[in-house]
Amino acid sequence: MAPIRKHTKESILDGAFNFVREKGYEKISARRIANYIHASTAPIYSNFKSMEELELILEEKAVDTLKISLMKVVDDENSHFLDVPLKYIEFAFDERNLFNQISKSKKSITTVKNKLKEEVYIKLAEHMKKIDFAKDLTEEQLQEIMINTWLQSHGIATFLDRDKTKEENLGQAKELLEKLTYASVYMVKNNFKGNNI
Repeated sequence: MAPIRKHTKESILDGAFNFVREKGYEKISARRIANYIHASTAPIYSNFKSMEELELILEEKAVDTLKISLMKVVDDENSHFLDVPLKYIEFAFDERNLFNQISKSKKSITTVKNKLKEEVYIKLAEHMKKIDFAKDLTEEQLQEIMINTWLQSHGIATFLDRDKTKEENLGQAKELLEKLTYASVYMVKNNFKGNNI
Protein backbone atom coordinates (compact mmCIF):
# COMPACT_ATOMS: atom_id res chain seq x y z
CA MET A 1 0.00 0.00 0.00
CA ALA A 2 1.37 3.41 -1.01
CA PRO A 3 1.93 5.92 1.80
CA ILE A 4 -0.81 8.52 2.26
CA ARG A 5 0.39 11.94 1.20
CA LYS A 6 -0.50 14.75 3.59
CA HIS A 7 -1.45 17.95 1.81
CA THR A 8 -0.80 21.10 3.79
CA LYS A 9 -2.37 24.46 3.10
CA GLU A 10 0.98 25.61 1.69
CA SER A 11 1.39 22.60 -0.63
CA ILE A 12 -2.18 23.00 -1.91
CA LEU A 13 -1.60 26.70 -2.50
CA ASP A 14 1.67 26.00 -4.36
CA GLY A 15 -0.01 23.33 -6.46
CA ALA A 16 -3.01 25.54 -7.22
CA PHE A 17 -0.70 28.42 -8.16
CA ASN A 18 1.27 26.19 -10.55
CA PHE A 19 -2.02 24.93 -11.99
CA VAL A 20 -3.14 28.52 -12.65
CA ARG A 21 0.22 29.40 -14.23
CA GLU A 22 -0.13 26.48 -16.63
CA LYS A 23 -3.85 26.33 -17.30
CA GLY A 24 -5.27 29.75 -16.37
CA TYR A 25 -7.86 30.92 -13.86
CA GLU A 26 -10.75 30.05 -16.16
CA LYS A 27 -10.01 26.34 -15.63
CA ILE A 28 -9.82 26.50 -11.84
CA SER A 29 -12.03 24.20 -9.76
CA ALA A 30 -11.54 22.15 -6.63
CA ARG A 31 -11.67 18.92 -8.65
CA ARG A 32 -9.08 20.08 -11.20
CA ILE A 33 -6.69 21.31 -8.51
CA ALA A 34 -7.17 18.07 -6.58
CA ASN A 35 -6.31 16.06 -9.71
CA TYR A 36 -3.31 18.29 -10.37
CA ILE A 37 -1.86 17.72 -6.87
CA HIS A 38 -2.93 14.05 -6.81
CA ALA A 39 -5.45 14.37 -4.00
CA SER A 40 -9.15 14.35 -3.35
CA THR A 41 -11.00 17.62 -2.85
CA ALA A 42 -11.15 17.00 0.91
CA PRO A 43 -7.77 18.61 1.74
CA ILE A 44 -8.75 21.69 -0.28
CA TYR A 45 -12.00 22.20 1.59
CA SER A 46 -10.45 21.39 4.96
CA ASN A 47 -7.71 24.03 4.45
CA PHE A 48 -9.79 26.75 2.76
CA LYS A 49 -13.24 28.04 3.71
CA SER A 50 -14.27 28.07 0.06
CA MET A 51 -12.92 28.14 -3.47
CA GLU A 52 -13.45 31.92 -3.41
CA GLU A 53 -10.98 32.20 -0.52
CA LEU A 54 -8.42 30.11 -2.42
CA GLU A 55 -8.94 32.19 -5.58
CA LEU A 56 -8.42 35.46 -3.65
CA ILE A 57 -5.19 34.12 -2.15
CA LEU A 58 -4.05 33.03 -5.62
CA GLU A 59 -4.78 36.49 -7.02
CA GLU A 60 -2.76 38.06 -4.21
CA LYS A 61 0.09 35.66 -4.95
CA ALA A 62 -0.05 36.61 -8.65
CA VAL A 63 0.21 40.30 -7.72
CA ASP A 64 3.14 39.56 -5.39
CA THR A 65 4.88 37.65 -8.21
CA LEU A 66 4.49 40.69 -10.47
CA LYS A 67 5.74 43.03 -7.74
CA ILE A 68 8.83 40.88 -7.07
CA SER A 69 9.59 40.84 -10.79
CA LEU A 70 9.31 44.64 -11.05
CA MET A 71 11.24 45.32 -7.84
CA LYS A 72 14.28 43.45 -9.19
CA VAL A 73 14.52 46.12 -11.88
CA VAL A 74 13.52 49.04 -9.66
CA ASP A 75 16.12 48.15 -7.04
CA ASP A 76 18.89 48.03 -9.65
CA GLU A 77 20.67 51.41 -9.52
CA ASN A 78 21.80 50.99 -13.13
CA SER A 79 18.37 50.35 -14.58
CA HIS A 80 16.76 52.84 -16.93
CA PHE A 81 13.29 54.28 -16.38
CA LEU A 82 11.84 52.24 -19.25
CA ASP A 83 13.25 48.98 -17.87
CA VAL A 84 10.34 48.81 -15.42
CA PRO A 85 7.49 49.00 -17.95
CA LEU A 86 9.46 46.64 -20.19
CA LYS A 87 9.71 44.19 -17.28
CA TYR A 88 5.92 44.50 -16.90
CA ILE A 89 5.52 43.63 -20.60
CA GLU A 90 7.98 40.75 -20.21
CA PHE A 91 5.93 39.48 -17.24
CA ALA A 92 2.83 39.53 -19.46
CA PHE A 93 4.69 37.44 -22.03
CA ASP A 94 6.23 34.96 -19.57
CA GLU A 95 3.31 34.70 -17.16
CA ARG A 96 0.38 35.04 -19.54
CA ASN A 97 -2.20 33.39 -17.27
CA LEU A 98 -1.19 35.38 -14.19
CA PHE A 99 -1.15 38.61 -16.19
CA ASN A 100 -4.60 37.88 -17.65
CA GLN A 101 -6.05 37.37 -14.18
CA ILE A 102 -4.44 40.49 -12.76
CA SER A 103 -5.74 42.47 -15.75
CA LYS A 104 -9.30 41.16 -15.48
CA SER A 105 -9.82 41.38 -11.74
CA LYS A 106 -10.84 44.75 -10.29
CA LYS A 107 -9.56 43.62 -6.91
CA SER A 108 -6.19 42.65 -8.40
CA ILE A 109 -5.86 45.94 -10.28
CA THR A 110 -6.53 47.85 -7.04
CA THR A 111 -4.06 45.66 -5.14
CA VAL A 112 -1.42 46.14 -7.84
CA LYS A 113 -1.94 49.89 -7.80
CA ASN A 114 -1.66 50.11 -4.02
CA LYS A 115 1.36 47.81 -3.74
CA LEU A 116 3.22 49.44 -6.60
CA LYS A 117 2.42 52.99 -5.58
CA GLU A 118 4.16 52.57 -2.24
CA GLU A 119 7.46 51.19 -3.51
CA VAL A 120 7.73 51.11 -7.27
CA TYR A 121 6.52 54.63 -8.13
CA ILE A 122 8.85 56.30 -5.64
CA LYS A 123 11.92 54.52 -6.98
CA LEU A 124 10.70 54.90 -10.55
CA ALA A 125 10.63 58.68 -10.08
CA GLU A 126 14.25 58.52 -8.87
CA HIS A 127 15.22 56.60 -12.01
CA MET A 128 13.38 59.13 -14.16
CA LYS A 129 15.22 62.06 -12.61
CA LYS A 130 18.48 60.58 -13.97
CA ILE A 131 17.31 61.16 -17.54
CA ASP A 132 18.41 64.51 -18.96
CA PHE A 133 15.05 65.52 -20.40
CA ALA A 134 13.26 64.76 -17.12
CA LYS A 135 15.58 66.48 -14.63
CA ASP A 136 13.64 69.76 -14.53
CA LEU A 137 10.19 68.17 -14.13
CA THR A 138 8.08 68.71 -11.02
CA GLU A 139 6.83 65.80 -8.92
CA GLU A 140 3.34 66.26 -10.42
CA GLN A 141 4.73 66.15 -13.95
CA LEU A 142 6.76 63.03 -13.16
CA GLN A 143 3.63 61.40 -11.74
CA GLU A 144 1.66 62.23 -14.88
CA ILE A 145 4.37 60.78 -17.13
CA MET A 146 4.61 57.63 -14.99
CA ILE A 147 0.83 57.13 -15.18
CA ASN A 148 0.93 57.63 -18.97
CA THR A 149 3.82 55.17 -19.29
CA TRP A 150 2.04 52.64 -17.07
CA LEU A 151 -1.13 52.84 -19.18
CA GLN A 152 0.87 52.57 -22.39
CA SER A 153 2.85 49.56 -21.17
CA HIS A 154 -0.35 47.86 -20.03
CA GLY A 155 -1.88 48.41 -23.46
CA ILE A 156 1.21 46.99 -25.16
CA ALA A 157 1.28 44.02 -22.75
CA THR A 158 -2.36 43.28 -23.46
CA PHE A 159 -1.81 43.05 -27.20
CA LEU A 160 1.45 41.09 -27.40
CA ASP A 161 1.93 39.18 -30.64
CA ARG A 162 2.19 35.53 -29.57
CA ASP A 163 3.47 34.59 -33.04
CA LYS A 164 6.66 36.58 -32.39
CA THR A 165 9.43 35.79 -29.95
CA LYS A 166 9.76 37.51 -26.61
CA GLU A 167 12.81 39.39 -27.90
CA GLU A 168 10.89 40.67 -30.93
CA ASN A 169 7.98 41.77 -28.74
CA LEU A 170 10.26 43.49 -26.22
CA GLY A 171 12.24 45.19 -29.00
CA GLN A 172 9.08 46.63 -30.54
CA ALA A 173 7.73 47.54 -27.10
CA LYS A 174 10.92 49.40 -26.18
CA GLU A 175 10.90 51.36 -29.42
CA LEU A 176 7.24 52.28 -28.98
CA LEU A 177 7.61 53.16 -25.29
CA GLU A 178 10.58 55.43 -26.02
CA LYS A 179 8.54 57.37 -28.57
CA LEU A 180 5.46 57.53 -26.35
CA THR A 181 7.49 58.61 -23.31
CA TYR A 182 9.23 61.41 -25.20
CA ALA A 183 5.84 62.54 -26.53
CA SER A 184 4.41 62.39 -23.02
CA VAL A 185 7.29 64.45 -21.61
CA TYR A 186 6.86 67.01 -24.38
CA MET A 187 3.12 67.30 -23.72
CA VAL A 188 3.60 67.57 -19.95
CA LYS A 189 6.36 70.18 -20.25
CA ASN A 190 4.22 72.24 -22.64
CA ASN A 191 1.04 71.84 -20.59
CA PHE A 192 -0.63 70.20 -23.57
CA LYS A 193 -4.14 68.91 -22.89
CA GLY A 194 -6.46 66.88 -25.08
CA ASN A 195 -8.62 69.93 -25.72
CA ASN A 196 -5.65 71.71 -27.40
CA ILE A 197 -6.20 69.71 -30.59
